[in-house]
Amino acid sequence: MDDARLDAVLEAIRSLAPTAASSLDMAAVLETHAELYLWLDADNIAQRYHVGAQTPFPPELVIGKRLTDILEPAAREHLNAAISQVRRTRETVAIEYSLPLGQQPRWYEARLRSLPQSEVLVIIRDITRRRLAEQEMLRERRLMQSIMVSMAEAVVVADASGKIILANPAAANLFDRELVGQDLRVWLHEMDAYAADGKTPFLLSDWPLLRATRGEACNDVEVMLRRARRDECWLSLTGRPLLGDDGRIEGGFVVAHDISDMRRYQHQLETHNSQLKVESLTDVLTGLPNRRAFDRRLAEQLERPRGNAGVAVLLLDLDAFKPYNDRFGHAAGDDALRITARVLEKQVRDGDLLARLGGEEFGVILGRSGRSEALVIAERCRTAMESAPWPLRQVTVSIGVAVVQTHVDAKSLLIQADDALYTAKNSGRNQVALAQSESPDETPRVQRARTPRRRHIARAK
Repeated sequence: MDDARLDAVLEAIRSLAPTAASSLDMAAVLETHAELYLWLDADNIAQRYHVGAQTPFPPELVIGKRLTDILEPAAREHLNAAISQVRRTRETVAIEYSLPLGQQPRWYEARLRSLPQSEVLVIIRDITRRRLAEQEMLRERRLMQSIMVSMAEAVVVADASGKIILANPAAANLFDRELVGQDLRVWLHEMDAYAADGKTPFLLSDWPLLRATRGEACNDVEVMLRRARRDECWLSLTGRPLLGDDGRIEGGFVVAHDISDMRRYQHQLETHNSQLKVESLTDVLTGLPNRRAFDRRLAEQLERPRGNAGVAVLLLDLDAFKPYNDRFGHAAGDDALRITARVLEKQVRDGDLLARLGGEEFGVILGRSGRSEALVIAERCRTAMESAPWPLRQVTVSIGVAVVQTHVDAKSLLIQADDALYTAKNSGRNQVALAQSESPDETPRVQRARTPRRRHIARAK
């Protein structure tokens, strides 16, 4: 090869693989290259220049021959088109092709560059390893896409710029739109979303996918979505950043679990538990608080600092109720108890507690009440019962009143009220009796009976 031809070849090589600055350097570099360097003359016959270690076939099969004669038909057609393009445009052209060598085909890249006198320089490099890696990556990508398509959970992926680049069908169904290509912030801003309490608007900056694109990881963030023409939807969101090989943030993804059924079940369970709690403190027949609620409220009232405001207890017992039941039947007796509850409810104040203690016995806890006020309310209850429009016959009530004057426990207070009730019964029924004062200087309104009733006391705290 003459010097002019050599310089032209080296210059073409330098433009295709610029790793050396001079012809001498180029010669040294070629000794270490694995590629096959050759040129094709005007008749497309290959002339040897350098054979690298990864030459796809022995040089004697190439030198002096046309490359198209030893290639598969598809690769031959591809190479002919590339040679024609290089000669026509004098631009560098790169093609890839495979050869069935051994058990597994090998892939090669050929880069072509125009030379003077219609010759073409060709550099052939083995790219089998790269193609296999690309095929494996493609296989893994298709597998991942297949998994994402089949996943029940919604998956959304965004790049570092905030553009959504991947979303599976579950995400499109969950969020009622196609997401790929959308701006992440615009999409999140358009959603009607609320925090775990279902009332507080969910802040844009708190969205797990947005946080993931900032490099933050978050787990099980609960969000409630209100969607047009659909039920409220509760989601549990988990976000993770996507990191490149150099550790830089390349984006983020979020997995959304629909927990609406779980939240509805949880709400039903809480409602049921609340109902059970109410039922455990409610008398089924009258709808009033029961004895348990009465005892709990009385204990709470006695534990509070009262200052000059006392606590009073009224114990009420329907007069001659057993004969009423015997004459009119238990159904009529139940009606009488319900009517009693409705009549007495109207006589007590807001904040007072009216309860059915059992049988025909009722109790009232008056907070912040002195003796005079307690007697007024008790008399109001007695009068209301006496004048109520009873369907079968008049029903009256006897009432015992006890007022806390000094520190006293619930049991002692109920004993005082029970003694007063017993006195009211013994004094002719349909009366109000006030428990005897603990002060020796104050005349009691009624005297305590010698033998108090004990039905209430056994259940007092």
